[in-house]
Amino acid sequence: MRSKPGIAIALAVVLLAGFGSAATTRPPVPGSVLATAPSPSSKFDQCPFGPSRSKAIPPASLAGVMQDHVPHWLPGGMGLVDSFGSGWGSIGGAYFADARCREIEVFLWMSTDGPSSGTALGPWKITADEPGGCGNAVLGSGRCLDYRVKVEGGVVGVQMMGLDRSEGDRVVLSIPV
Repeated sequence: MRSKPGIAIALAVVLLAGFGSAATTRPPVPGSVLATAPSPSSKFDQCPFGPSRSKAIPPASLAGVMQDHVPHWLPGGMGLVDSFGSGWGSIGGAYFADARCREIEVFLWMSTDGPSSGTALGPWKITADEPGGCGNAVLGSGRCLDYRVKVEGGVVGVQMMGLDRSEGDRVVLSIPV
């Protein structure tokens, strides 16, 4: 019996196409990342964040708005405070915090320029790492961390207050880029 080259080629194309699409599919954001942040353990009923960058969006929309550039890991006790869509030059973003008001802000900017300086961490640049360099009324003084990475369609930025460097590194390395 003769083999049919057309069938073999078609089968190979289907198999390769299947593998290609599986490679670009990203796992969903874990539910724990999108869980609501706990209330602060202080006299304040919420952490003292600045004004939201834009109109709030439902947490379920965050990964789509952020083009999947959302953390897949947060330190224990952290949760989502606010998720927002486009405005003030951003495509979208989110604020996360814990009961001590340690903070993480993740945002996607419309930009053609990636970070030009900083210490490399995989594809990321650490543009600030200052122990005691920032704080808020609940947390007090804390470490400031700032990370940037160029992605298709913009730049992902992550700013953190009060987290250890090892926690900050783990957060950004959990973000698909």
